[in-house]
Amino acid sequence: MADLKSKYSFEICEEHSIESEGYDGVVFISSNGQEVKSEKLSNPISQFVRLDPTLKSDIAVLPVPEIPAKRLVYAPTGPLDDDYDDVRSLKETATKAIRRALKAGIKRPLVTLEENVKFPKSELVALLGILEGLYVVSKNIGVIF
Repeated sequence: MADLKSKYSFEICEEHSIESEGYDGVVFISSNGQEVKSEKLSNPISQFVRLDPTLKSDIAVLPVPEIPAKRLVYAPTGPLDDDYDDVRSLKETATKAIRRALKAGIKRPLVTLEENVKFPKSELVALLGILEGLYVVSKNIGVIF
């Protein structure tokens, strides 16, 4: 059990800036068409979207030298303006984004998202999606009662 914990230990803490040190990647979850308020992220994202319009709906790892982590996992939800769209799209995007970050070798991700007026609990939903993406099932775990 100790080996499993040391291999997959993730600390959850609140940060107030993407400028925080100690992270090797920033995971940015964004609703489609939503204005990116951070200048450090806004300019690089808009440049990459101009180069590759599929980034409006696809998750990608982008080099961003302006931030300490140097890597950005940009995860747009895609359009959320249809009648049947709901907060589950945000959770699914968060799950896919953290899995993509892990595949890219990011071990200490800093997760951020813009405030979503349509979904007041968007932060909680994104966190649950992130935790789902980090969850690892192991057949070697013994249950002791």
